[in-house]
Formats: sequence, C-alpha cells, structure tokens
Amino acid sequence: MAAWDEDIPDVSTLSPQERVRVGFRAFLLFTTSHPAFYGFMLHEMHSSSPRLQWFIDNFLSKIRSRILPQIISSQHDGELPTGDTNLLYYMLLGAATVLSALSGEIATRTDKSISDPKVASEYWPLLEKVFFRTEMQDRRVICTHASHPARSRDGNIAPISEMLGKVEVCDPLM
Repeated sequence: MAAWDEDIPDVSTLSPQERVRVGFRAFLLFTTSHPAFYGFMLHEMHSSSPRLQWFIDNFLSKIRSRILPQIISSQHDGELPTGDTNLLYYMLLGAATVLSALSGEIATRTDKSISDPKVASEYWPLLEKVFFRTEMQDRRVICTHASHPARSRDGNIAPISEMLGKVEVCDPLM
C-alpha cells in the first residue's frame, strides 16, 4: 500500500484522527482499485492456510500496528467513539471494504460499478460523516430517555437553551 506510506509518512503533522481517516481512505481506494484483493482476503480468512499467516504478517499486521495507536489516541481525545479499540478497528476495516464486498449487489441494484472512481468519491463522505463526524464537530448530545438528564459530549449537564440547534439523540442503550 504505497499510497498509505505516501499519504501518512511515519513522521507526520496529521492529528491521530486525521491519520486514521487518511489511512482508511487509502485502504478504501486500494480495495476498489484492486477488486481481486478483497476476494483473496475473503478466501484466505476462511481457511487456515500458510497464505493466511503470510497475509497477516506481511499486510494486515502492518496496517493494524500503524493505525491502532492512532485509534486509541483519537478515542482518548474524544474524536472517535469509545469502546473496544480492536472492534472499532475491524468496524472501520469492514466499512472500508464494503464496496468490494458487495460490488456485485451494488452493481445489480444501483447500476454503479466500484471500478468507477466516482462511486468511492460518493461513498467516502458518508463514511466520514458516520465515523469522523465531519458535519457534527460542535454538536452536543441530548439523551431522550428519562434515566439520563441532558448532557453535553463532555458529560456535564447542559441547559436546554445551550442545546437548541445542536440536538442529537444519544445511545439508547446507555
């Protein structure tokens, strides 16, 4: 993944969240540019062949070791959702490979081909909005169930007057 190395050199001025963002964008573009890669990845994940260990050692481990500390830092800074860092990593990885994973269905149902760069260009902003909150930087969260008072993202109780125009629903499982 030469694009990863170019976009995110080991010494970078990017914030941890930006490094995660740029890294997964590079991975998305790689998987859509190399559709056979996803097929290989999927096939090898369902067997215990020597190729699986080679694939993990030479490809996936490098990505993971580079990005996991950035995810941890971003979670600590409140820029990515809290929770199990490993599961968040795999969630991001899955989101970055979904175009390749569902390319046949996407083509059949939408007449869009993942080989068309416009598809990844349309998909990426959606992924950014979900994981990187690109449109929600200053919003606060109001819990809508009775067991939790209205709280800002930092956990402090916030007056409703502060919340107007910045309302979202918190996790109903909390």
